Amino acid sequence: MYFSLLALSETGDDIVVIDPCWVTYAPSAALAGARAVPVPLSRDNTLDVAAIATALTPKTRAILINTPHNPTGRVFNQAELTALARLVKEKDLWLICDESFDLFVFDGRRHLSPGIFDTIRDRTVLLYSFSKAFALPGARIGMLVGPEPLCRLIANCTQQLISSVALPSQKLAFAALQQEAEWAPFLRKTYQEKRDVCLKGLAADKRLETTVSEGTFYLFPNIERIGMTSDELAKHLLNCAGVAVTPGAVFGVAGEGHIRINMVGPNAQLDAGVTALIQGLPQ
Repeated sequence: MYFSLLALSETGDDIVVIDPCWVTYAPSAALAGARAVPVPLSRDNTLDVAAIATALTPKTRAILINTPHNPTGRVFNQAELTALARLVKEKDLWLICDESFDLFVFDGRRHLSPGIFDTIRDRTVLLYSFSKAFALPGARIGMLVGPEPLCRLIANCTQQLISSVALPSQKLAFAALQQEAEWAPFLRKTYQEKRDVCLKGLAADKRLETTVSEGTFYLFPNIERIGMTSDELAKHLLNCAGVAVTPGAVFGVAGEGHIRINMVGPNAQLDAGVTALIQGLPQ
């Protein structure tokens, strides 16, 4: 992410990011000398291309999105991405897409990458994470796909800062890619089951409005009916119920009024955690 923005940005450029978004996007832009301009998703977490168009300025260099989306769990569909690709082409921008959760799609959905659009392929950068897709967080390795001239420039950046990825991590990543055809269906089935376990438990308290996650391993319930800020509720649940959630506010202004639930671990523990969360909500 950082190397992409460093290669593409000049000091003072604007980078449009969707709100809410993963917490490192704005700092990565700032480190590259640019400014992150947040644009909220629609109320139903739809990619609001009209709002993105309104946010563009002469300084806008790129649009940064994430699908499947952390933290909401949305998987942007072809209509949304087609409209975005049209805007990128019309305004002569770059599109950066974080696809760290590309293998995590549920209910028979298909992850669509902006890389499918021939019209903007020479202006598209795709980012992937072996930490998420293949459960290899210790390997600290990701993958970037983009036009060759840009990739050569990014390679120059990485050589000065990290030299190269450790050889054991490269071997782990290569082995993981060779097993993707068998791994991906197992991953989708397993995490869809985890999602359903959590959704069933959260339905016990009607004050939580939980949208069905289409992908990732997160849920992002609306907590406005609880009457506390996301930070207040996160601290309350940790102190009173021993349950750790992430306050939605850390993901941007549009994330306030939500908490993010991480659906990782055995199903029995997830069920126990959701039960403790419900019991720990203020009455």
